Amino acid sequence: MKRGQSVAFFIVGIVVMIGLLGIAAWSFTPGISGQVVSEVPEDSSAEIRTSNYIAEPFQLRAWVVNGDGVNLNIRNVGDETFLVRAVEVAGCGSTDYGLGMKRGNSEIFDIKCDLIPGQSFSGAIIVEYSTESDTSVRRAYGNLDDVV
Repeated sequence: MKRGQSVAFFIVGIVVMIGLLGIAAWSFTPGISGQVVSEVPEDSSAEIRTSNYIAEPFQLRAWVVNGDGVNLNIRNVGDETFLVRAVEVAGCGSTDYGLGMKRGNSEIFDIKCDLIPGQSFSGAIIVEYSTESDTSVRRAYGNLDDVV
């Protein structure tokens, strides 16, 4: 082996090692908050869709269940703007919102409570809302099943 070849093999070996270490470090780095975001894929089975949902005029797009509580990404799939008054998750708590949600828009609702990591969580979701033209309170019901 020539003198120049051993240097080239050494440099290539170092580059490969740095690349492998970079990939390993990246794959074990948690996300921004270290939480798993669950969502219902469009082609999911009926079982998943029926265990994690909100009835129309809303749609449960994604959720996070962790030791600090529940975060719900809820979308307005109705034909008009709704005033979302409150969102409640049974077994966790509720949050007052009181703002309009335009058709097609989504919001993240943060419901704080103490949950134990590793345990199963199941809670009914209740969204209290009204239309812009009618102030009577309506409710959309749903369900959430996940592991903390």
